[in-house]
Amino acid sequence: MFKSSDYRLSPFELESMLIEHEAIAEAAVVPSLDALRLSVPKAFVTLRHGYSIGPEIAKSVFAF
Repeated sequence: MFKSSDYRLSPFELESMLIEHEAIAEAAVVPSLDALRLSVPKAFVTLRHGYSIGPEIAKSVFAF
């Protein structure tokens, strides 16, 4: 658990949501320092076979 703008965030819950996206095989979420919000979540993901890195995938993940 870590705090971000008075919210308590669980990396496990964020990772669980990320891997529900069709293109994401694995995800890891860590806190990243932020001057305004104390910390913000930073996600590291690996893509499933058949998907390639690009702006379309990034937009799709952010929209998800």
